[in-house]
Amino acid sequence: MTPTPARPHPRRTEPAGRTAARSWVPALVLVGYGLLALAAYWPLWPGDPSRMPLCACGDPAQGVWFLGWLPYALGHGLNPLYTHLIDAPVGVNLAQNTEMPLLGLLTAPLTLAAGPVASFNLLMWLAYPLSAASMYLVARRLVASELAAGLAGLLYGFSAYVVGEGYGHLNLSFVPLPPILLLLVLELVVRQRQPPLRTGLLLGLTATAQYLVSPEVLSTTAVVAVLGVALLAAAHPRAATAGRLAHAAKGFAVALALAGVLCGYPIWYLAAGPGRIHGPVQGFGNPYRADLLGPVVPTPAERLAPAAWQAVGARFVGATFPENGSYLGVPLLVAAVALAVRFRRNRWLPFLGAMAGLAFLLSLGPRLLVDGHDTGIPLPFSLLVHLPLLGSVLPARLSLYQDAFVALLVAVGVDELVALHRSRAARASTRRRRPATAGLVAAGLVAAAPLVPSWPDATMPAGIPALFTSVTLQPALGRAIPAGTTVLTYPFAVSPYDQPMLWQAAAGDRFRLVGGYAITPARGGAPTAFPPALQPLAVQAALGYEALGPSGYLESTAPDLGALTGSARAYLRHNHVGAVVVDPALGNNGALVARWFAQVLGSPGTPLGGVLVWSDVPARLPPRRAPAAG
Repeated sequence: MTPTPARPHPRRTEPAGRTAARSWVPALVLVGYGLLALAAYWPLWPGDPSRMPLCACGDPAQGVWFLGWLPYALGHGLNPLYTHLIDAPVGVNLAQNTEMPLLGLLTAPLTLAAGPVASFNLLMWLAYPLSAASMYLVARRLVASELAAGLAGLLYGFSAYVVGEGYGHLNLSFVPLPPILLLLVLELVVRQRQPPLRTGLLLGLTATAQYLVSPEVLSTTAVVAVLGVALLAAAHPRAATAGRLAHAAKGFAVALALAGVLCGYPIWYLAAGPGRIHGPVQGFGNPYRADLLGPVVPTPAERLAPAAWQAVGARFVGATFPENGSYLGVPLLVAAVALAVRFRRNRWLPFLGAMAGLAFLLSLGPRLLVDGHDTGIPLPFSLLVHLPLLGSVLPARLSLYQDAFVALLVAVGVDELVALHRSRAARASTRRRRPATAGLVAAGLVAAAPLVPSWPDATMPAGIPALFTSVTLQPALGRAIPAGTTVLTYPFAVSPYDQPMLWQAAAGDRFRLVGGYAITPARGGAPTAFPPALQPLAVQAALGYEALGPSGYLESTAPDLGALTGSARAYLRHNHVGAVVVDPALGNNGALVARWFAQVLGSPGTPLGGVLVWSDVPARLPPRRAPAAG
């Protein structure tokens, strides 16, 4: 551990008028970040209740459902960590899913007023300016130049990682807290200007907040923080005096105790609660690993890049380019290296460069990939999967910290460059000052140009049938689907055709849903994203096939629905289904499934608010035949 390195150019004492003007800079920077982020999903606007980024399905639909669940659970006195609203009648342990309870709580008023789609869109937009503003404020603790701090926020909040996860992973793109966590660790270990009790309390509260947004991000932030402390201790062993160690130990003890109390129950529920899974959620052998060429090869997420290069980058990280957050671009890499070499006397620069390199090394996963080819060379990440809560980490997502440390490195280097130009201008002529500043801005724009996102991202109408959103149809909904009814839908609620979760959330979670998109235990407790297999299994397999086609969900060949009429009735009885809802416009064979349910239930469905509804299913089912006498 080392004391804060002495700055060669301390902050200058400025006139009162200029100081007052500078007090407005953070607000202006935040506004600028917010305006820039509006381009991400245009014409979707923050709080839009009618459209969704990427699609009204898959992960975005699941994120909307999670935001709607939290206020519903609290309002009805339910345990927010377990639900029977989806995957009925079995239910889901939400502690092992991407529930985001803190975000659900913060947006509860908007959810109750305008619906969870509006809350989801607001948070997807806020992820950019809040993440950027967080890094800007952290950088201001390390640099004197507002230009340098603003650049750090821009490079972090609009990095390839945040832009990629912004395709629909709210829990991962909303990352204003990791820079604050790392700053608090820095305060405890290096700066030590605040009482350890105060810093420890802030660290514990911030860690708890991050856990309630994304346990995965908290886990990886903790790993990076430990590596950073170890690197500082190795580089400056003499600075680790007994007094400094005691200060840090007190702060970390307070933080761990507070976070342990606040997060203890959710962590226990994840590990030992009902419906828990066994083993890592996403698996050690997952394909989401960064490529050695990732920092220099662009993907389709970047606008200013040749299409041929984008095609190469699109193959990385399991051919899922939104998960490829390691791209920096050659100009930015050259600028970062040049600044680190030019101002190598500043001891923060080698540290930040080493941390960026370590984060990239971890993002490569357990074995080295080069241009998509597995070399078989083992890497340090293979050691992490044996640690608690880290077995489910996707290696490529550690690129968040690579981007964060590169942003800080560039900020510190630019700060040194600004100070150098100011000192030269003071010695020579003030006329040179503006051209120097303009040159810095121009150089920064050139270095960051390869990172310009390919915005706006695709958006589409939420497409929720009017039955679940229209105020005028609420009485009809109440009669057709009484509160608490278990509903079977078509499309069958399985990712990516999980639109019924949007219907349910828009209707205020008034009914239970057979199926859903969540991580649940399969046979033997292994994790699966598919709904529990309800009996008779052939019916669920047929519904899944008609929605998804031969995708590998239970059935890979076209079923004979006519032969499953009796099984369908048994399925409805056995799982206490009270209503069936079919949207003929969705899935592969909506009209066919509608005719089948008309045969199963003895009458056509009632057109209501854009869907077909069969209400009071038990009364529609023919009576069971009595067993033949002796």
